[in-house]
Amino acid sequence: MHKALRKVGATDEDAHEAAESIDHALDRRIDEKHRHFATKSDITAVQGEIVGLKGDIANVKGEVANLKGDIANVKGEIASVRGEMAHMKSELIRWIVGGQLTTVALMSSLVFAVARMRGVA
Repeated sequence: MHKALRKVGATDEDAHEAAESIDHALDRRIDEKHRHFATKSDITAVQGEIVGLKGDIANVKGEVANLKGDIANVKGEIASVRGEMAHMKSELIRWIVGGQLTTVALMSSLVFAVARMRGVA
C-alpha cells in the first residue's frame, strides 16, 4: 500500500499515514463483520450453561416424579373416601328403611291393639 501511494506522488510520511489509516479502517471493518462470531471462551461459557441446564432439567424431572407419586397417593385417598361414603350411604339407607319398617310395625300394632280393645270393650 505504501509503495502504491509513493508511486502516485505522496511523500513518504503521507504515504505511511495513509497506509496506517487504511489499515486501521480495514481492521475495524473486519472486527465489525466478525463481531457476531463466537470465541472459544463464548463456547466454553455456553457449554457450562448447558451443563447447568441439564442439571436443572434433571431436578425438574425428579420433582415431576415426586408430584406424580403425590397425585397417585391423593387418587388412592379419594378412592378410599368414596368407598367410605358409599358405605355410609348404605348404612343411612338401612337405618332409614329400618326406621320406616319399625314405624309401620309399631303403627300396625297400635291399630290392631286399638281394634282389639274396641272389639273387646
